[in-house]
Amino acid sequence: MKKESISFLLFVDGNEAYLPVWLQSIKEQDYPQTETIVVTKSPLAHLEALQKQYSFTVLLTKGASRATQHELALAKASGTFVSFLYPTCGLVKDALKLVTPCLNERPVDAVFSRFALLEQGLFNFYKQYLGIEEVNRDNYYYYLKSNAEFRTLAGKIIRTSLAKNLDYRQSDQAILEQLVAQEATVIWNSDQFFFWNLDLKPLPEFNGEAVTLHPRVLERLPLEPSDKISDTISILLCVDDNYCQKIAPLLSSLGRTTKQQVDCYLVYYELSAASLAFVVKLGNYLSNVKLIPTKISEWQHEQLQSFSMKNNKLPLAAYYRLLAAELLPNLNRVLYLDIDMLVNSSIEALWQTELGSNVIGACRDLAFTDHKDSWSYQLLEEQGGNYFNSGLLLFNLEAMRKYKIVERFIEFIQATANVYLLGDQDAFNLFFINNTKLLPAKYNTILGYIDQSQIEQPAIIHYCGFEWLKPWRITAPVAQVKLKWLNTYRQVNRRILGQVETKPLVSLIIPQLPNDSVAAFRKCESLLMQTYPQIELIIPASEQVDYLKANAGANIQINLAAGGASLETMIASAGGEYLFFLNGPHYFKEADALTKIMELALNYRSDLVLTHYLKSIKRGKDTILLGPDESKSFLDINLLSSEDIWREHVREFSSLNGLLVNKHLVGKLTKVQTVQALYQQIFNKAQAKFYLDDSLWIEVTN
Repeated sequence: MKKESISFLLFVDGNEAYLPVWLQSIKEQDYPQTETIVVTKSPLAHLEALQKQYSFTVLLTKGASRATQHELALAKASGTFVSFLYPTCGLVKDALKLVTPCLNERPVDAVFSRFALLEQGLFNFYKQYLGIEEVNRDNYYYYLKSNAEFRTLAGKIIRTSLAKNLDYRQSDQAILEQLVAQEATVIWNSDQFFFWNLDLKPLPEFNGEAVTLHPRVLERLPLEPSDKISDTISILLCVDDNYCQKIAPLLSSLGRTTKQQVDCYLVYYELSAASLAFVVKLGNYLSNVKLIPTKISEWQHEQLQSFSMKNNKLPLAAYYRLLAAELLPNLNRVLYLDIDMLVNSSIEALWQTELGSNVIGACRDLAFTDHKDSWSYQLLEEQGGNYFNSGLLLFNLEAMRKYKIVERFIEFIQATANVYLLGDQDAFNLFFINNTKLLPAKYNTILGYIDQSQIEQPAIIHYCGFEWLKPWRITAPVAQVKLKWLNTYRQVNRRILGQVETKPLVSLIIPQLPNDSVAAFRKCESLLMQTYPQIELIIPASEQVDYLKANAGANIQINLAAGGASLETMIASAGGEYLFFLNGPHYFKEADALTKIMELALNYRSDLVLTHYLKSIKRGKDTILLGPDESKSFLDINLLSSEDIWREHVREFSSLNGLLVNKHLVGKLTKVQTVQALYQQIFNKAQAKFYLDDSLWIEVTN
């Protein structure tokens, strides 16, 4: 690989004592295409001795200004690139070996890199490598605010032809800003090629008043108030196969609380046959909510794939809303909603809200706007109090089409993606900073902040944020108001799923709940989060049962067993067509665990389903989950011999836990002394037997 030549410009500025260290660090780089120019205002002492050891030339600039010094040094430089070194800055070991790919594998005009810090003789290296990012006029401001390296010429590697055209009469920050303003190809590498000596000088401070390059956000548009708003509410949801499994609670609650006709556009790229069939079934049930599947085109999908968000974990489907104006050409406005929402009261007033001269309407994200040291104020500065959550957006589609806002917004996202903490939510806030109407916070009440928000009657609950505070996850003990809304969502979900498709009742046999309060709460949570719509709990009375009764809803029946009731008695009292055993502290791992087990049983008319599990083990203060590899598929046990089954799955046959059986198998069992013997009877009576190799529950050990 050809290596670009680099001219190192060493500005001594009366600090000749550091010169040998500089020269030695350059000599050790193992990079032959370099030249070194020592720039000094006065003759150097020990010049002859230094020139015997190192190769360099001296540029004497007696009486010259700093700007003239730089201009004269650049005129003398012969390298393709120049690098500026001052007493505060030097090369780290193997720096040029690291920088070579930056200069040779892509067209580049300047390389900015993170400093290692030298203080009191010790080097501090930043350990996290975030890769190479391109700096442009739209994201430059945020790199400048966050990184002191953008405020000094020290350690910069710049194409010589460009460096010669910069105005060195300005501050270092302003000089580097010229590069970005000229649309030079500037890259930021989080690796560390140079060090900064904090013992000599602190890192330069950010000078916001001197900045002339700001993100090119959408200017204030001269919009007129819209004409009469349609009586039909238009909703936009963005789905893929995963999101499709979670739309039922939102749509059911929307139909239940809003009397007006609702047209709901389900925007997707690809959906499985099962997902599409579910959409049809759901649509047949919803009386005043019309579901309208809307497929994005191949080129639109590719357009969205062309950019990504730093630190963003959202699937691509979350960004389909960017195309709303193109996808819905006959609508003047649409209300976008995140999937993880529950509507608690009518949204008619929200829909009729006049946006005035704004392009979008949104609700403040109170978790950010209430704290001036939060990310929102770093992003929007004095307007940080207006930072909104993008889970609910009322779009003025007419304005977006008229001013070609979609194209501009996507270009803006592509240019600024690397500076965001919260993905396209930050992009919406920044780009539409001059064109957003703030809506009442009750329409986007974030569950994680609900106990601090002082919103007495939330209209829409939003289950965003903390992963452990989702209705489909086991949560930790939290404020009662949060538990209320978590379980309200779960109840709505089971109710609508049970109405959309009839399922047989499954009786969960739980002879004993754990005595430990934490384990008991976790067990209850794993039961309450189940999406399967027809569940009966056969369980002894306890304090935990009171919690279950208060939060189960109509689709989880609770059948209290008498104290000390035998397993045979509990089985006999079960009203379900199927039985599932999960005793003691053991708990479901996933919200759809029982649903997956029953799908296998129903699809293959199985009498018995044996399930895979993980083992929870305490090691000191930590809990780890152990288990063999899983295929996520199922096995027809009838294809194997009985001996193979016992040998391969003796671990699962050690107790009844995790076993689903058709109740007719246990109707006339002979009394047995051991669990294994009971298993053997059930196994022998079963005609259709399957093993589900998917860890759907957790065995808790002491």
